[in-house]
Amino acid sequence: MCNEIQFENSKLIHNCAKDSEQKINRQILSNNLKRKALEQLSERPAKLFHDEMKKCNVSTLTSSDVTYIKNNMNHARNSIHPKLLQDANEIHNILSSIEIKTFKGENFLMVNDPLNGFVMFSCDENIIFLSSLTTIYVDGTFDYCVQYFCQLFTIHGFKNNYYIPLAFFLLRDKSQVSYKRAFVELQNQCLKSVEVFEPKMCFVDFEKSIHNALLEVWPQIEIKGCIFHLCQSWWRKIQKIGLATEYSKNDEIGKYLTYIFGFPFLHPEEVGDVFAIDLGELKPENDKLTEFSDYLVDNYIDEDSSFPPKIWAEMTSSAQRSTNACESFHSKYNSNFSSTHPHIYKFLDVLKAMQLDTVILINSSKMETKIIRTATKNKNKFINNLIDKLNMNEISKLQYLKALANKFKPRN
Repeated sequence: MCNEIQFENSKLIHNCAKDSEQKINRQILSNNLKRKALEQLSERPAKLFHDEMKKCNVSTLTSSDVTYIKNNMNHARNSIHPKLLQDANEIHNILSSIEIKTFKGENFLMVNDPLNGFVMFSCDENIIFLSSLTTIYVDGTFDYCVQYFCQLFTIHGFKNNYYIPLAFFLLRDKSQVSYKRAFVELQNQCLKSVEVFEPKMCFVDFEKSIHNALLEVWPQIEIKGCIFHLCQSWWRKIQKIGLATEYSKNDEIGKYLTYIFGFPFLHPEEVGDVFAIDLGELKPENDKLTEFSDYLVDNYIDEDSSFPPKIWAEMTSSAQRSTNACESFHSKYNSNFSSTHPHIYKFLDVLKAMQLDTVILINSSKMETKIIRTATKNKNKFINNLIDKLNMNEISKLQYLKALANKFKPRN
């Protein structure tokens, strides 16, 4: 019987040691991650957790331990950020009460307008650099934005193949009035720092309220639509009408629809004639196809349409015809958040961290021209070869359209 008692005691000691090891490991990991959650405020807790898992002993961890550790990380973060705010005025009050500076010590908050629900972030270095540019790119993200605001609207500059985010706006809606306010305030800040800012060209999505606001502030500006978004809009319309199946076929309807995606590579003044005459002769009788053709004419082909050819058509191989670089920035920005409405303090941490990237991009654009990727060079070469063949009458307009459309049309 004594042997049995000794055996039971040894099991108890072993289990206690095991429990103790588990608790110690859990506590060490929890403490490490709480510290990192406070030190690396712009990093998502999930990423911190998974990075730490690669370096620690996980053999003793259970699901309960993981929940415990993650809760501690969130509590640590929440301890330095006040509770959720009740309305937009509280956000504006916070912005007015704290000092918001870049890592170089420049003021980062340029406009805080509670009356119009408008906030602008930038700094003198960004504004001075922007004032020297003639081409801008604008885009907004709605996926992750401070509560009580609709979007983060960003203005990028372009120099020596670098796309550089330079001014950031919290807007409460997508109205023409809000966009105009952003452009006016941008111009005002440029006047304070340097001189009148008169961009000659702006690349933007097909959003009429932004186009109208741009023209109100800069009547002479040339607006260029993003051809990636253009083709996506046409493809969504094809799907909505019910022509997606025909689009993928190599029959008369499929070929007609395919030709359409070569039109962004025509001269704007010839789009109407090529659509009505060259392509019109190939149009099969089909009610859905007629509906799609009418949609194109009303919105994109006619000179009086919402988005006439001068906005989106150009016979060029230029790689700067989309706002994809802006979307790439917003994608990186979005990746920092686990909540669709991040707290204003979390938002500021992320935006100030990304301003460091902006400084590096500004420096790079002043010292060198960014090397174009091989894939982009090959695409440009492909387009230029077709343009040369068309100009030398080696291929017809339809052959030109077909070759480009097959290369760049959306894939279903």
